[in-house]
Amino acid sequence: MHAQDKSITDAIAAVMDVTPFYAHVLYGLKVMRVKRPGTAGTDGLRIMLFNNWDKWSAEEQAGVMLHECMHVVYKHCTREFVRNRRPRLLNAACDYYINLQIAALGDRLALPLGVLLDEKYTNWEIDDIYVDLLVNQPPEMEMPEFDEHDFADLTESEREQLRDIVRKAAYAAGQDNVPGEVLEMLPLTTPDPERITWRTVFSEVLGEVLRSEDYSYARPNNRSQGDVLLPVLANPGVGQVVVAVDSSGSINREQLRAFMSESAHILSHVESVRVVVCDTEVHQDEAVYDAQVLCDFVPRGGGGTDFCPVFEAVPMCEFMVFFTDSYGTFPDQAPPYPVLWVLWDERGSVPWGRSVVLGAGE
Repeated sequence: MHAQDKSITDAIAAVMDVTPFYAHVLYGLKVMRVKRPGTAGTDGLRIMLFNNWDKWSAEEQAGVMLHECMHVVYKHCTREFVRNRRPRLLNAACDYYINLQIAALGDRLALPLGVLLDEKYTNWEIDDIYVDLLVNQPPEMEMPEFDEHDFADLTESEREQLRDIVRKAAYAAGQDNVPGEVLEMLPLTTPDPERITWRTVFSEVLGEVLRSEDYSYARPNNRSQGDVLLPVLANPGVGQVVVAVDSSGSINREQLRAFMSESAHILSHVESVRVVVCDTEVHQDEAVYDAQVLCDFVPRGGGGTDFCPVFEAVPMCEFMVFFTDSYGTFPDQAPPYPVLWVLWDERGSVPWGRSVVLGAGE
């Protein structure tokens, strides 16, 4: 996901709490705000949110986000799916099918007024709904249309990109969290370990954080604005996602630039990161909200390597990502929060936490 809008990250967090697989798919898609009249739409690989987005509640925004994501996963926008059927009527059939699934997920997600929702179609397949609409409903042009579909053929490269997003989402969420309808429709296979990137593992761990039992909307986050609540952890000491950077002498400038450039990906998923730079002591510790600022960030250091000061400076957080070559002194015990070590190459190793090689899978 490439958007920075807080309402979008909030919506995906709500989807993660209810159906992790689709949230992981959303992390791989491009989700964008488009200033024009309308509700939302998709072209089969990208999700567009139009002006009505700002009129909906947080629960409705999450429901619409999931609605469009399901269109993408089910490939409802491909000409192969449409075949010789009437696109507008088929879109309605798809909406009835999807909206019943969303309505069954509980009150954490909602759908705006006016969407196509009829319990008559419970357990119906899309083809059967389409035929019923074709025979029994008013003329096609009188059918209400909630969202917009750009019916077009994806390129082979885009098809492979979507397949890869779905495979990685299934892996990150765990097969038990992949909806049965998806397992039946799509040939989901566990990704080849050689193709799993650090970003895939990051999404997996982030999903675990968002699904943790301590994650709650019970009290407002300090960053909450108006009627929109950001989820918070029950532990009052928890802060933001931390990006720790090894700036010791064994890390050259090229590696530091790569660390900072890659860490900018994290800002696609959260509002801000806390950057902690350390060799044998912490040299920089500051919050960053902009991906370009993170890319341009120049870590200071150049001495020996001791990871302990980082964990002393960060006794508690939601999640830490530590960029390093792993050649240094580790704390004897792991901290009480998840740590993902992003290693420069396969020669590195860590005594605890998750680890992945920076360039793996690419």
